[in-house]
Amino acid sequence: TSTPPPLLAGWSRHVVRSRAEVGRGSVRLTLQGPLPGSTRALEWTCGSHALVRLEGGEGGEQPYTPYQRAGGAFEGTFELVVKAYPQGALSPRIAALHPGDSLLVRGPVGGAARLTPAVHAVGFVAGGTGITPMLQVIYSLVRSRSALPRLRLLCFNRRAEDILVADELAELSAAHPEQLRVFHTYGAPPRPRCNCE
Repeated sequence: TSTPPPLLAGWSRHVVRSRAEVGRGSVRLTLQGPLPGSTRALEWTCGSHALVRLEGGEGGEQPYTPYQRAGGAFEGTFELVVKAYPQGALSPRIAALHPGDSLLVRGPVGGAARLTPAVHAVGFVAGGTGITPMLQVIYSLVRSRSALPRLRLLCFNRRAEDILVADELAELSAAHPEQLRVFHTYGAPPRPRCNCE
């Protein structure tokens, strides 16, 4: 095997541990290692994002919102959800990565105020890949609080098949049925079904 090239200042290399299709044209990459630039996931709550690039720099760099799932099985990893836009310079390349491939990540960048324990209810509105900042906050609350506030998440998509990370949303709702409710609304009319014989 060849030696990976030296890292650019401020960037960290992360190997893809697993890859899953999570919606039309979208993948969830589970990356090995802690979130870069931090030893505590809480530093990534409320809108922090990361810049992501390929080892060789093809396609430039783009901001994405990574998040850490809760539970021992996900310890030492973080998730990156990528929608591959056909004309995109970088997103199709990242979405094509497989376990064993690596990419470079730098962050945290940006962010907003933290949710204090005095907050008892939170409403989220997300469309498409905008679900990832919401997951970042929800998972942070799951990890850091013994009692979750009431969480309501309204997801907008064109059609049901466009819902991203539906498996995670279902798992979170099932694990916290009293605290977390997820609602879906669609912008496109349902496709007609043919009852042809």
